[in-house]
Amino acid sequence: MKKRSISDLVKNAAPVTAKQRAKARLEFAKTIMKMRSDFERAKASPQWRAMGKLEASLRALRADPAINVSSPCSDLLDTVIDLLDLAWPHHSVEAIVQPLQKHFDHVKSVGAVTEKYAKDPKQAAKAAVKKQWEKWQSSPDEWGSKRSFAEDMQKLYPILKSEKGVSITRWCLKWERGED
Repeated sequence: MKKRSISDLVKNAAPVTAKQRAKARLEFAKTIMKMRSDFERAKASPQWRAMGKLEASLRALRADPAINVSSPCSDLLDTVIDLLDLAWPHHSVEAIVQPLQKHFDHVKSVGAVTEKYAKDPKQAAKAAVKKQWEKWQSSPDEWGSKRSFAEDMQKLYPILKSEKGVSITRWCLKWERGED
């Protein structure tokens, strides 16, 4: 079979009548109207609303300064957004946003706890006591027992006084086990 060019097809085409042009325009208008109604129906669908919710959730996550500070979180969010652009119809909002939100909430809470401990004067005193304990481990002659070490540390750092007076001795036990 011989290949024909577009110009050959146009030359050999039957002339189009006014009636045929009108019919083609009418079909085109019907197609446009159907496309418009399909689009309006799609906008009202649960998937469209879910997509809107997802986009709003992702924008909120993107705007969160605690997430932007953490490069792994920011990179993860960028990756999810890119993947969603490729495969949106196959996912639900809850399946995507909830694990992300849980992860980012965890990152923010860890940051908040770290910030709280950084400002806590007891934590600074505990760090100083640990340094003293490490020195004591290298030269054990200075204090005879954990109790005497704890009593001296409570005198040095009155903020660490506990009702029972045993918190420093518990720290010593943890430090001996390699904890904390």
